[in-house]
Amino acid sequence: MNNKLSKLRTAVLASSAVVALSAAGSVNAETDLLNYSIISGGEVNVAAQPEISGKNVGGDLAAQAAVIIGANTTANNIYAGAAVTTGDGSQVKHIHAGAAAGVGANAVAYDVTADAAVVVGANGAVRDISAGAAITLGAGATYRNITKSTAITFGAGSAGETESAKVEEFRVGGVANTADMTTKMNKIKDELGTEHVLANVDPNKDLSGLILGQNSTSTLYFSAVNITADATLHILSDVTIITSEAVTLGAGASINMYNGSKVKWILGGALNLGAGTNWQGETYVKGAVNASTSDVCGNIFATGPVSVRSIGDESKCVAREKQPTYDQQ
Repeated sequence: MNNKLSKLRTAVLASSAVVALSAAGSVNAETDLLNYSIISGGEVNVAAQPEISGKNVGGDLAAQAAVIIGANTTANNIYAGAAVTTGDGSQVKHIHAGAAAGVGANAVAYDVTADAAVVVGANGAVRDISAGAAITLGAGATYRNITKSTAITFGAGSAGETESAKVEEFRVGGVANTADMTTKMNKIKDELGTEHVLANVDPNKDLSGLILGQNSTSTLYFSAVNITADATLHILSDVTIITSEAVTLGAGASINMYNGSKVKWILGGALNLGAGTNWQGETYVKGAVNASTSDVCGNIFATGPVSVRSIGDESKCVAREKQPTYDQQ
């Protein structure tokens, strides 16, 4: 049996629990969407991790442009309207790429389906490969089956292996083509269509240190929202926050959820997260998400490009069961 695929199976088959964690903090979610950590109308970038340390991407990834995940990143299924690139030592399930696909050195993937070339790095391991162009296998790379290609280049020591154990099949309802992706983006745009701001709302709201969810108001409307550096927003019960403009968190800012509370964000502008911030909730964004040095606990559905350090990482998404004990503002 392919030891690398066996390692992948151990790391990612417990996906249902991780997806549930990724979806924590969501309100009235579209179940189909919540299988995804990120859906983007642009490109998706997930930062490299220092080492394999569990699930740093809790659900699937889908983008109308390219998807790039860094070294040692562990994710589920990936769809890209353009190229897919997985970093060295990464571990993923099924890849569907509208252009080329690259699996990094010492990386693992289940099946790779690409409309253009496929490259598997040195000592990488995949199951089945289907390529619209050439396939290149690096030194020591392994595979189970090649179903389509225009040419195959074998690196030194690369070989086919028999994978007798069944791995998890691609999830029904997942994004595997342009039509699937269009359906998902239309659902996101429907959510963003509810974005509006009442005339009497605070135009620029600083939520630093505030505690939300203390009364019956479940939907709050703002123009722009910010949380200053190292400050915390506390959420005690379910709430939906709708803005007409961008949301910005300063470095080290965070959102704490209590008592099983959930938050849904509908943002009329970009989401900008400073270094070391922690974001929570089911989030719809009309624009880009800039969070390459930040951790997200929840889901991001954006019309623009998305960059994160991690999303749905079980080691960083900690539920707080008791509300703050200091004076509430």
